Amino acid sequence: MQSVNHASPLFLVLAAGHGRRFGAEKLSALLPSEPEQTTVLARTLNTLQQVSQNICLVCRENQSELQQQCERRNVHWLRVPENNQGIGESLSFGVRQNAQASGWIICLADMPWVTAETYAAIAAALSSRRIVTPIAPNGTRGNPVGFGSSFLEELSALTGDQGAKSILHRHPEQIHPLNLPDKAILMDIDYSSDINSTPQ
Repeated sequence: MQSVNHASPLFLVLAAGHGRRFGAEKLSALLPSEPEQTTVLARTLNTLQQVSQNICLVCRENQSELQQQCERRNVHWLRVPENNQGIGESLSFGVRQNAQASGWIICLADMPWVTAETYAAIAAALSSRRIVTPIAPNGTRGNPVGFGSSFLEELSALTGDQGAKSILHRHPEQIHPLNLPDKAILMDIDYSSDINSTPQ
């Protein structure tokens, strides 16, 4: 399995959600618009690997299919503790396990249409005291968001299901908005009907 290179930003892929609104393991669902039986997670990882091999996926104990997808691609993965309470705890766990990274780009595994150019642009704009937030063509802030190394303590302390929005609220002066043409930074898969979506 690929080891993590702490000299460059880490793409931390959050995949430990339960997908209850989808009704099944959405990350193993096939994307109708993709060739060769491509799953949601496969599309996300394939795109990331066009940019970097410095990737770590955070998943649950019982997500063996996702773990196998990572191993086939030589992607590092971690299991969250069984009592994990939400995305905030998954994020903090992943950051703590990779505390030596020069920064963390927090990626959501259920956003398969984000482009390689978007991931690369966020990584290039990241610095130790900067939060890089992608801005869609309509002016809305999307994902993934990049955090420089100075945010280690705050990221490591996150709990519950609120993600890292509280850090952005505390440090507006350190936010670096990045205007991008990528509409997919606003597109995740919550419901089974979302699987048929594609950026227009």
